[in-house]
Amino acid sequence: MSILWTVVLTLVMFGIIIFAHEGGHLLCAKACHIYVEEFSVGMGPKLFSFRKGETAYSLRLLPIGGYCKMPGEDGESDLPNGFDKKSVPQRMLVVAGGALFNIIFAILLFIVAYMGLGTSSEEPIIGEVYEDYPAYVAGLQQGDVVTAINGEAISSWTDMTAIIQNQVGTALAFTVDRGGEVVQLTITPEAGDSGSGIIGIVAARESVSVFQAVKTGFQQTYELTKLVLVSLWQMVTGAIGLDLAGPVGVGQMVGQAASYGFYSFLIFVAAISVNLGIVNLLPLPALDGSRLVFLAVEGIRRKPLSANVEGMIHFVGFVLLIGLLIIVTYFDISRIMG
Repeated sequence: MSILWTVVLTLVMFGIIIFAHEGGHLLCAKACHIYVEEFSVGMGPKLFSFRKGETAYSLRLLPIGGYCKMPGEDGESDLPNGFDKKSVPQRMLVVAGGALFNIIFAILLFIVAYMGLGTSSEEPIIGEVYEDYPAYVAGLQQGDVVTAINGEAISSWTDMTAIIQNQVGTALAFTVDRGGEVVQLTITPEAGDSGSGIIGIVAARESVSVFQAVKTGFQQTYELTKLVLVSLWQMVTGAIGLDLAGPVGVGQMVGQAASYGFYSFLIFVAAISVNLGIVNLLPLPALDGSRLVFLAVEGIRRKPLSANVEGMIHFVGFVLLIGLLIIVTYFDISRIMG
């Protein structure tokens, strides 16, 4: 995939994820009858804008963020329906709305992706054979049904992969049903990145019903959320090393995901949306999570913290985040170039 096309896809991905995030803030604000001055996707010079009711909707040049501008967010406003005039629970809902809608958006993307992509079949049917891998070299073909390995009957994909993964470097005799014809092949698994045996095949796909796709969408979002939270905790405790990717690294992954097809790209976008939603709720300065902490403190104290103190904390946090972004981007480029 060309670099230009990868850059375009990356910008599109960030654009729709930001739209979902800021859209969450917007819808929650409207539900709480808060005045929204401007809803913007992107930052910098304005490319396009229109007004509907009290709110201006804008598309800006730089796809590096967005905002839902509400009077009273950073101090007092003169409007009776300003952000600052609402109750603490209402303001917390608006602040958390962006992350909430990132999760909802991910569920919807997963549903669409799995309706189009289907799910992996548990039958030992070959869905795709990758070039230059042992299965391809031996002559295994798409649509082949593996019925036995070394004379042992194979009834499921799990049975087959269990044998392959544990037999690195060992020649295996595959018995294959190819359109009613019995074919004998010898395939020697090679070690994959994890050290387990691989031969370069993927399972066939099965279509799913709308109900199954919805169920899978919720399951995938739940499992991914749990994985992100566990990984973050392990990084904090030092159980695993710090593993971060900046825009350049994410862009490289976008290109890889898109090379597998449209639905694989949707799944990747859903995964990034979940990550963004969860990370944004962390109690770190300049993130929505820190604003939730400030609001919780206000609810306990029954009065807000000093606007200057809160502003300074957010500013310092923003500077640190920009510094981290620069460092991560440097390592992204170094890893790609090296």
